[in-house]
Amino acid sequence: MKKITLLSILFLLIINTINATILKGIVTDDKGETLPFASVYIKGTTKGTTTNIEGKYSFDVPVGEQTFICQYIGFQKTEIFINVQNETITHNFKLSTNAKSLKEITIKNGENLAIPIIKKAITKRSYYNKEIDAFRANVYCKGNLKLDEVAGLGMLQNMMGGGKKGGNEMKKEMEDMKGIVSLSE
Repeated sequence: MKKITLLSILFLLIINTINATILKGIVTDDKGETLPFASVYIKGTTKGTTTNIEGKYSFDVPVGEQTFICQYIGFQKTEIFINVQNETITHNFKLSTNAKSLKEITIKNGENLAIPIIKKAITKRSYYNKEIDAFRANVYCKGNLKLDEVAGLGMLQNMMGGGKKGGNEMKKEMEDMKGIVSLSE
């Protein structure tokens, strides 16, 4: 039964890979300047990519009718519809600037508009302190280190069982174990 399930999954992965192609191109603005780190993705999915420093992008897309979205901060989002076949598709996006203007404000001399907000926050301080007590979180920290050289034995020797082995023997063992060290807490 496990073999049939495994073979079925493998078959579906192979079929899915066969029914995929590449979408590539360049993202520019109205003036032809490339837009690095613009987002290009398939609408309604998390499948996509970002452009590189030269504004170029490339990613695998499934065969079929797809809507692609390209967006960049300060520019209007662009959507295109493409019927994806089994050949590589090149599409260059040209984004228009998104001209938005904010309301005009007047700053008067001697008036600090933040003071009433701060006073209101101070009066509600005890209420907010009680709210904060209701939130707790356990923390999981994980880190990876790459061990290239073993300098001294002090802390590492203590972490690996103390002084049960001789100094040179312990250093030799640690030299042999160079690589990635994972720490979790």
